[in-house]
Amino acid sequence: MANDANYQITIKLLEDLHSGTGTGNGIVDAVQARNEAGYPVIDRHHFRGVLRDNALRLVKLGVIDNKLVASLFGESGKQQRKLDCSSLIAEKKDCLIHWESTARQQNSRCPEDNSLRRIEYIRAGTRLSGTLTIRNASGDEKTALNTILKFTTRLGAERTRGSGQFTLKCEPEQSKSPAFFLAIDNQTQKIRLLLRNTEPLNIPTRGYAGNTIHSESHIPGRTLFAALCQRAHQQGGDAGLKALFADNENKITVHNAYPLPEDYKKQALDKLLSIPMPHAIHAVKQPAAEEEQALHWPHWATQETDNTPELDDIKDINLLHANTNNKTQRPKGEMYLIRDEQGKWRRYVQPMSIRMRNMRGDPFGKLTRKDTELFSEQRIPANTHFLLDIECQDNDLLKTIIGYLQQPVFIGRSKAPVEVVAAVAINHDTKNDCDNNSAFTLIATSDWILRGENLGYLTQLDKDSLGQTLDIEIKALKASYQESEQQGSFNYASGLPYRPFYVIKRGSSFKVSLAPDTQLDGLKHPIGERTREGYGQYVIDLPIKLQEKAREKEAEYQQQIKAQEEAEQAAKAAQKQRLMEPVKTIIDNANGKFPNERQWNELIDRFKQMPATIDNQLKLSQFARGLLGKPCFTSLGGLNLARALYEVSQEESHLANPDTVVLFLELLKEEAQS
Repeated sequence: MANDANYQITIKLLEDLHSGTGTGNGIVDAVQARNEAGYPVIDRHHFRGVLRDNALRLVKLGVIDNKLVASLFGESGKQQRKLDCSSLIAEKKDCLIHWESTARQQNSRCPEDNSLRRIEYIRAGTRLSGTLTIRNASGDEKTALNTILKFTTRLGAERTRGSGQFTLKCEPEQSKSPAFFLAIDNQTQKIRLLLRNTEPLNIPTRGYAGNTIHSESHIPGRTLFAALCQRAHQQGGDAGLKALFADNENKITVHNAYPLPEDYKKQALDKLLSIPMPHAIHAVKQPAAEEEQALHWPHWATQETDNTPELDDIKDINLLHANTNNKTQRPKGEMYLIRDEQGKWRRYVQPMSIRMRNMRGDPFGKLTRKDTELFSEQRIPANTHFLLDIECQDNDLLKTIIGYLQQPVFIGRSKAPVEVVAAVAINHDTKNDCDNNSAFTLIATSDWILRGENLGYLTQLDKDSLGQTLDIEIKALKASYQESEQQGSFNYASGLPYRPFYVIKRGSSFKVSLAPDTQLDGLKHPIGERTREGYGQYVIDLPIKLQEKAREKEAEYQQQIKAQEEAEQAAKAAQKQRLMEPVKTIIDNANGKFPNERQWNELIDRFKQMPATIDNQLKLSQFARGLLGKPCFTSLGGLNLARALYEVSQEESHLANPDTVVLFLELLKEEAQS
């Protein structure tokens, strides 16, 4: 916005820095945090927290005013912060090193048993960059931020013991051009937007705290509507805010924004559709996949791939239900059904990540709090794309909303930025057109808040209650797959929870038979309460067809998986047999002396940690030569092992493949221990 102050931040590390995830990966005890592309990052929560910590120190020293600190960083239950920052991202991936340390025995220099710890650091000399923004900035706030940045010289863990020192460069950032351009005519009442979160996003599913703060896997309409209200109040004051609430709930509807796979973001928006997986679709349980050998990347942070075949030509609501020989399971909350621009359907599971966090006390008081302040936060990874529909009967108001969205909106815990990547006007939407006046299939694409005759919340719909809700006469409810749940939220200003309510869950499916001559005009509108926030949405007779053909595809897919597994096992067995000859050669030359279990693991890990950018044969050669100077290997016959490994690497060309070398070393370990 016009009065925002934007800065480009670049830091250069003078000392190694560790800003971790709170977890290990089996080899490294404390893993350095990375983004979804694999680049090391300093999380924005940590960066902003260190700035706030230093700001409080400056207040104590009388350098800056406490009111400016409250304005920049917010004050719990009183005012929101004006300062936002991005995560600091390293310029390159290959900038990590490992440090190992042990505790010492009391009054001794001997290491304490079982205290060896390996920590991953970003190497000194690495450059990381990010952005800082002060919304509606004043001159005093800019000066205060500049003072705080000059006072901040260290980041990360162990920064009071010499780690994480850096130099910082802060430059004003040029004003950005509008995020997108969308011209609409006077008849347009609906737009479709492609959103992207530039930082990990947490939208709590519950109105109370716990050890883990679970997140929605989509962006609810209520959250986006609240962000629009905040932007309207910032730019238009009370008049701008009232415009969003004028007349009735049907004037504006902000739908839920559901995720899209990465490869769908360049497709035609007006032809895409993303909905929660209907409860009627019971997916076949997939065999557990082998764990990825991710040395630096925690298992929960890897991008999931969906190998489910496209759902093409499916016929009825009973998708893969009871007539299949395979075990089935109900769809999970993070599972979606997506139609591409060619009309093909795909099941998609939105990946989620977990990050551990710990709150810190006043820098001049208790620096660490109780163990109960340690918590985990589930998050939607950064750069996830979402599909959002906004409907508005007032064309002028719709144009105003487009203006509000030219800059990122801030939503969820810690107000993560979400920006519009692309937009298109939808002049005619046929998703609720029903061609059959005798029967139709209805799928809830958002939660429904419905009340019965006594104003109590409905948790189950029968023929009569569904007919009253839709305002039509239903002859019979042939099939229904529905669920309900209790939902709640809390007031940010007071910190108190709102009264919980019950909903019919999104994805609930109904197959309805109608009375003769039933009029279906009422099926164009959302149902229930809070429809402007995305509740009460549904689709009718969506052309999803699945029956015998889908089951045949699923069986064919399972056969392909089985054949692939058998081929991989056969190839691995042949590879092992081929490698046994050089393995036996090394065993004979080692004179029965080999490293212990821990040293074997370090040996294999050391090869895996070598840069993948160099030639594989050269990589193995350097690795073998590096072992020659290791005392632990020399004293245990490792000298012979290293020399023999080096000689074999020159003769056996197939060992140039890194995976083959890892298998070769593991075979050596097995043979030596046997």
